[in-house]
Amino acid sequence: MSWTIWYYIVYWLYRYFLPIFHCIPTYTELDAMESGWKKAFGIQICKELKAQLIKDHYLYKYRITQIKEKWGYLHWYDAGHSKAVQEIINKYADISWNTCIICGEPSTKISGGWISPYCDGHFPKSSKVYQEKIDGKWVEKEIEDKL
Repeated sequence: MSWTIWYYIVYWLYRYFLPIFHCIPTYTELDAMESGWKKAFGIQICKELKAQLIKDHYLYKYRITQIKEKWGYLHWYDAGHSKAVQEIINKYADISWNTCIICGEPSTKISGGWISPYCDGHFPKSSKVYQEKIDGKWVEKEIEDKL
C-alpha cells in the first residue's frame, strides 16, 4: 500500500472513529486523591457520600471542586453540602492522617517538610525530620547523618 492510502486510513480513524470514544469518561474526581488513600477508603467515602446526598435530595446538585493532600490530611473541597456530608468528609480526613499515601497501609511515620503520612516501607529516604508513632502518640525525631 502506498503512503497516501495509509494517510487516508489514519485520517478517517482520527476524524470519524476516535471522536466516538471522546465521550467515554476517563477521569473521575478520585483520580486526584493520593493512591494509598484511594486504595484504602476511596470507594467507601464515595458510597457514604452518595447515600447521604440521596437522603438530602442533593445528589445531582453536589459538585466536588478539589481533592488533595495538604499538611498530611485529606482535603476535600466542594460547592456546598449539609452538616452530615461534612461529618463524613471529616471522618475520612482523620483516617487519612493514619494511612500511608502510597500504599494505603497504616502510617507509622509522618515526614517533615512536606508533611505526609507514610508506612515504614514508603518513608522517603531524603527526609531529615519526621514524626513516629510510639504508643499511639506522634513523637518528633531527627535522622542523624552518618558520615
